[in-house]
Amino acid sequence: MKKFVLLAIMAASLFADIKMSEEQMKKMGIALKTAVLVNSETVGPFVGSFDFDDSKSKNYILPSDGVVVRSVKMAGDTVKKGDVLCIISSAELAANGFELREARSRLKILDANAKKDEALYKDGVISQREYQKSAFEASMLASRVAELESRFSVAGVSSSSDGMFAVKAKTSGVLSLAPKKAGQKIEPFIPYLKISESSSLAAYIKIPPTQLVNIKKGAIVTDRTSNKIGVLIAVSGGVDETTNSAGAVAKITAKNESFRAGTAYEFFISTPKAQSLMMLPRSSVTKYKNTDVCFIRTKDGFVPKRVSVVKDTKDGVYIKNNDIADGASVAVGGIVNLKGALSGMGFE
Repeated sequence: MKKFVLLAIMAASLFADIKMSEEQMKKMGIALKTAVLVNSETVGPFVGSFDFDDSKSKNYILPSDGVVVRSVKMAGDTVKKGDVLCIISSAELAANGFELREARSRLKILDANAKKDEALYKDGVISQREYQKSAFEASMLASRVAELESRFSVAGVSSSSDGMFAVKAKTSGVLSLAPKKAGQKIEPFIPYLKISESSSLAAYIKIPPTQLVNIKKGAIVTDRTSNKIGVLIAVSGGVDETTNSAGAVAKITAKNESFRAGTAYEFFISTPKAQSLMMLPRSSVTKYKNTDVCFIRTKDGFVPKRVSVVKDTKDGVYIKNNDIADGASVAVGGIVNLKGALSGMGFE
């Protein structure tokens, strides 16, 4: 094998340059990676779970008591707009339906009277007070009609005369909440149905009170292997007495088939560092004469550099950030050959 010798043997100083060509680097298996300035650190794991994003979901509520007569779709089903989700019964909603039909009929009459009185007022036949009275009566009844219509809208049903209502999907998506069986009671103003966008997931994470001072909105959320999976969009300032934890919500941005609504997960969150550190690949830092060194790429080769190791983790070696410039290329692999250069050895 042809022997390659260093173009210039290092001087006795640890900081002398090691001159080396690209070809020599390849022969010795030396690759390059970048030193990264790190302004945050990851804390965790925190317990939480995936669920559909509430901001991208449509809730169904009743303004009064109700009962499920029949379940048509179950939680987890994919539904299309207009699909019947379940059949419900509500005595008060039935009464509201009767009132709504009566009010609509009366409103037509009052609207007609108000328009007639407006014309008479403009012609000087009746006083302004008489005209305003009829207009006010029509306006008050219109408000009541709108209120009754909104009750049916939030429930996802149309008015009925027999007290039975077919709840229909207002949008397409995944039925993330649905009654489980016939006879189930529906509580007033508590969602009993919810349709969510299948692609919009959120993570609901429990944060210990001691960590609240460090965890901020906008922080990166990762998995155990440091892969980014989302960003915190909300952090609660209060603590739940039953769990002794605060809540944080993360918007999930990673596409992962294993992320399913309702499943538990361990989350890690980035927090600001009191001191910025430089992170190097673990294989780039080595011992030489009881000193931690790495080899920084230069125009003509490499220069060895003493580094002050602050922390050695599975992700990499953290050093003081004034040791190496941000973005510097460091050698990984073939380090033993570079160490040999410090003793004036050659390479083959």
